[in-house]
Amino acid sequence: MRLPYSSIALFVLLAPAALLAEGPDEETTQKAFEFAFMIFDDFRITPEVGVVYEPILFEHLGIPERTDKVEEYGDPTSKVIRETMYYDGLEILISRAVDAPPSGWTWLENVRISDPKYALRHGLRVGKTIDEFKETLGPWSGTRSNGDSKVSFYSGGYGEPGGVTHGAHATVTLLIDDKGLVTSINISYWAD
Repeated sequence: MRLPYSSIALFVLLAPAALLAEGPDEETTQKAFEFAFMIFDDFRITPEVGVVYEPILFEHLGIPERTDKVEEYGDPTSKVIRETMYYDGLEILISRAVDAPPSGWTWLENVRISDPKYALRHGLRVGKTIDEFKETLGPWSGTRSNGDSKVSFYSGGYGEPGGVTHGAHATVTLLIDDKGLVTSINISYWAD
């Protein structure tokens, strides 16, 4: 079957847009992007970059041991609920707009992992060496502080949740002991 020229032209015009649904920016390797935004090895924490669906969290991680909720107002008309879910060796901070929630979306703000039982993307986990992280995630522009006990690096890209393109950014901070082993991973997120 031959496609009419108009169908071929339409495919050529739309194909690049379909490929741009999400991905790393020029400063971030694909593996570093996946590590920061998808995190776990056996499931994807963000089905769309930055967006979290609580039922997926509960399916893979179970019900949290406890949660803390805080209501905040950006202005008198904008209320946001920030919820921290605590698991053994894992904390996940999510937020949701209350007054005008976009399709019930909840966005990811912070993830902290301190237990090696959590299998992370690309075979990484707490307890691996900082060198293993660097070899796996590729070159990053990071900073060291506190006598080399902390390494932070930027991971960024873009996503299109709900068809709206936005910049997705993360700061990944690895705490390291005196043997060069990663003891804790903290990932903070923001978008524009």
